[in-house]
Amino acid sequence: ARIQFGAALVDALDAGVDSDKNLLARVAGLLLPHQDADGSWQVDANAASPSAVTYGPTLATFMARRTLERAGDTRFDAAIARADNWLRRSDVTAIVNAAAVVLAFENRTDTASRSKLETAVSVLLETQNSDGGWGAYAKTPGEPFESALALLALNTVRERPGIAARILKGREFLVSLQFED
Repeated sequence: ARIQFGAALVDALDAGVDSDKNLLARVAGLLLPHQDADGSWQVDANAASPSAVTYGPTLATFMARRTLERAGDTRFDAAIARADNWLRRSDVTAIVNAAAVVLAFENRTDTASRSKLETAVSVLLETQNSDGGWGAYAKTPGEPFESALALLALNTVRERPGIAARILKGREFLVSLQFED
């Protein structure tokens, strides 16, 4: 719940709905005791795969890390560095995990983060289904949550050749799942 609340505050700040960075720093501070020594946040670590109801450690770590980073307080630097190290070692075969890594490293310039970003982007491109969606893993039926996260991640690299067409196809997949009402 704290990770979700922190993510909502970050989005509120980004949207200009809220401007209280002190509140964000307080919420970020509440995340620190839940970070494992390895740098991750082990949310639903035993779930079969990450999903809309079970984020899994990779998405949780990205979201918590994003809150710490946006708080802009140097007391979070060590926790952010541990999260980065853990994310660089994370498995990106699950679509949610690949998307989380892309979102985490979209603006990084160091070689290790860029390398992991490229691996995660490749996974997303290679696993898009012919209908435009993404499932939990390669060759599984498309699901709205996984597809939406893949699209958010690919949007960060949309200037690359061919990515805009992949995004369009993914959006068409999501629209095809929308109920008439």
